[in-house]
Amino acid sequence: MRLLLLVTLLLGTVRVATAQPSPDAKKEAKAAFGRAEAAERRKDWRTAIDEYQRAYDLAPHPDVLYNIAVDLERLEEYRDAATHYRRYLDESADPNDEPRVAALIDKLRARPGLVTITSDPPGAEVSIDGKRAGPAPIERRLAGTHRIEVRADAGQASREITVEFGEPATVHLSVVARAGNLAVFSNVPGASVTVDDQAAGVTPLTLPLAAGPHRVVVTADGWSSYERQVEIHPEGTTQMTANLVRPLGYVEPTPVSTEPRGFISISGGGDATGDAGGLYNLLFGGHRGRFDFGLGYGFVNKSAAFALDLRGVLTRTRVRPYLRASALLGSASSFSGHAGVLARVGTTGRAHTSVFVDVGIGIVRDPTAATDDADRALFIPLMGGVQLSY
Repeated sequence: MRLLLLVTLLLGTVRVATAQPSPDAKKEAKAAFGRAEAAERRKDWRTAIDEYQRAYDLAPHPDVLYNIAVDLERLEEYRDAATHYRRYLDESADPNDEPRVAALIDKLRARPGLVTITSDPPGAEVSIDGKRAGPAPIERRLAGTHRIEVRADAGQASREITVEFGEPATVHLSVVARAGNLAVFSNVPGASVTVDDQAAGVTPLTLPLAAGPHRVVVTADGWSSYERQVEIHPEGTTQMTANLVRPLGYVEPTPVSTEPRGFISISGGGDATGDAGGLYNLLFGGHRGRFDFGLGYGFVNKSAAFALDLRGVLTRTRVRPYLRASALLGSASSFSGHAGVLARVGTTGRAHTSVFVDVGIGIVRDPTAATDDADRALFIPLMGGVQLSY
């Protein structure tokens, strides 16, 4: 993979993008890539990551993201490694590599982390997923979701935790004789809740708490935080609703569209009946939802013509069946309907390269024909071509 990437950087054959790096940028990216490989030979993973990132910034290529992910994994920064593997998949046009890299991400997520369990009072009996683990404090290496419970003469307390990417966690549970419940709601679903500076979950949330006062803070991205002091009553449920508001001067971010807006396509084919001869189209057009519309030039019955085209795709998958209406208007004209399939073969950012084939039925008209019978004829076009969407 690295040899292929180095050749790509040397020859400048990076897949089609909206803006190609300059020759100087490619040269500097190649130098940074070489320094990264040298750092790897010295097992200086941090320097290698920095140089790979510089090479990517100058001449973006998904294989550089893969190299960064490998070095992050060597540094045991598993969450960041998984993020770069995911970015590699999102930017790569090679679907054959996806199962292997997806399995790597799952393996990193499943790595166990060191969980420290403490209790108040100390020495409470700890159970993990219903199995006794010993008196607190204890340490265990865990992965995935687990229920932690502590019991003492004063009572019991429990919490569910999720451990991913080998990250350490600390669980502190207070055992009290008298406890109540707190129910937290918010006008923004999924807002984060902390109780006494400890993460408690997301709204809507109900959790057991020791009787007495507690500080509750509710936050969400793009909203001002909500803070309140609540009193938990023994054997009861205290409810609170956090009404979050936008901060002063907040402007809703405009989503960045990743869908292409226009396209260029070249197609050619012939008439199965032999009446219309060769058929060729060069189209320029745009995308609107599931529909493509194009204008351009074409040839029918050896005559140049203006081309009009309307296509509607039936799915939004990588392989898209479609229906198409086409008209060529010139000294010889044709009107036809088609059914076909369009397959995406390459993707870089918002730019897509696709190939398509279709078959249709229509009428070709040639006023210059020698006889009236030849003026209008049924024809069956067989077409294929390439489309670049950007």
